[in-house]
Amino acid sequence: MQNESIPDLAAVLSDLTDMRSRIQQLEACLSNHEQFIQQQARQITALVNAQPKPINLPLDGFQVPPQRNPLDRLRLRTSNFVLKLRAKSVARLLYPRSLRAYEGQILGCSLLRSMVVGAIYEGVLVVENLGKGIWYTPQRTPYCLNVSYHWLDKRGRMAVKEGIRTPLPREIMP
Repeated sequence: MQNESIPDLAAVLSDLTDMRSRIQQLEACLSNHEQFIQQQARQITALVNAQPKPINLPLDGFQVPPQRNPLDRLRLRTSNFVLKLRAKSVARLLYPRSLRAYEGQILGCSLLRSMVVGAIYEGVLVVENLGKGIWYTPQRTPYCLNVSYHWLDKRGRMAVKEGIRTPLPREIMP
């Protein structure tokens, strides 16, 4: 009787994989919906993979967030715009190897020193793959590396956890 109540690990992992796939499909549908794009999404043109040459990477969903205090504008410096590589949870579930395969470095990010709510901005992001593994695209595997971001205040604290995930447009070699 007790064995029937304990879920099979393979079944649980399969369910998690299916759930992650459904979430990614939903995000793709939302980001492609014209009204959603007009009301919510903005775009950054970014550069990824400094070696051998950078490539353009569109980051869907870039938006200057609304302020809690309308008199206060969220002022962001280039150094306060952070793009994080989120591989930890996927690697823990699916890959027994070290997270060193996903090490990366942000070589540069050009944005304005301050931004206005509701405006559209473009910036350049240069990322280098320092790991020992290839950063795959969703066409190759559903467990690809995605680029994300958060808005930080002047002190470096998270102000808005927007962080829409954007997959890489092509594989990035170490």
